[in-house]
Amino acid sequence: MAVSAGNLACMPTRRNPRAGLAPAQLDSDAHRVGSVCSTFTGEQLAGTAKPGQVVLALEYPRGWGHDILDGEALGEELAGKIKAFLKANNAQLQFIRQPGREGQSKPEGSKSVLFISWSRGVVDSTDPVAERMEVDGPESILELDLTRPGNTPGAERIDHPLLLICTHGKRDRCCAVRGRPLAVALSAHYDGEQVWESSHTKGHRFAPSMLLLPANYSYGRMAVGGATELLEHAQRGEMWLQGNRGRGIYDSPSQVAEIVVARRLQREGHTPRQGALIVTAATLSDLVSLFSAKSASSTAREPETALGPSHRSTADLGYRLVEDAESGRKWGVQLQRRASVPVVASCGDSPKQSMSWVATTVIELR
Repeated sequence: MAVSAGNLACMPTRRNPRAGLAPAQLDSDAHRVGSVCSTFTGEQLAGTAKPGQVVLALEYPRGWGHDILDGEALGEELAGKIKAFLKANNAQLQFIRQPGREGQSKPEGSKSVLFISWSRGVVDSTDPVAERMEVDGPESILELDLTRPGNTPGAERIDHPLLLICTHGKRDRCCAVRGRPLAVALSAHYDGEQVWESSHTKGHRFAPSMLLLPANYSYGRMAVGGATELLEHAQRGEMWLQGNRGRGIYDSPSQVAEIVVARRLQREGHTPRQGALIVTAATLSDLVSLFSAKSASSTAREPETALGPSHRSTADLGYRLVEDAESGRKWGVQLQRRASVPVVASCGDSPKQSMSWVATTVIELR
């Protein structure tokens, strides 16, 4: 990251996370945020991440349409072929562009940047992988070999994070109103190709909504200060918890389980590495079999008592095993699916009842 001495005074801080975001940087529609965008509620962020195993991020400056593959941007024939290719490779596509007005145009005939994010990592490692290449256009996606990193000619591995900030105003107005100023502010302080405007990242109501690649964590409702901390930690490969909605390689209860264990480690003074917490579905008997008695000084209950079924339906209960790949420590997590607050899922929609997975018990398994 390159920050000049002149910019240092206006950089965001922990105490003032909005420092550095000058009024001139705000979108012209920002004064109408309250009337345009869904309002903040008490809905939890954890467990709402956009799913994805392999994520393609293609530079496509303008004309995204309501949905990037609805035929408006690429035409129905090419969009249909790319949809089939993505489905066959368990992949998803994001359109990206450089922040600001200059990012909405490219010289005729110039190549586009394409990133390939292997969010789950490779067979011999849990570390996520990102590759970069230059392509002639969207049709080049059909020539990719997504069986594993290194198989596509011209794709080179990169070692920096990618923060994709949703500014897809045609999909949801609040993403443009809240996302564009954040993208512009961050791009002023980060050189290279770390910060991008992006098409729909799921979760309009959490705008500004973001994807952090290659680990594929979703984030929401962050000002410049929090997003700066996020990128600083990501550059060191560390997991950032503020605004964290979960990791897209996992289902909703697993996303919650990872975050609750990460918070426990953070309270112990340890910052987890991105992707180091491995979450797998489990049963109560699985967790009991992994449990060994605590020390005599421990007041922890036996897992069959602490994690036992409640009065709730078994459909509303979940169990997850979380393992730290670095230390080998393991935790059993019981979760319950509960009714949450009414939410406005997208700008202009009527409020609807939401459901959230909540971790009710966490026990370390030794």
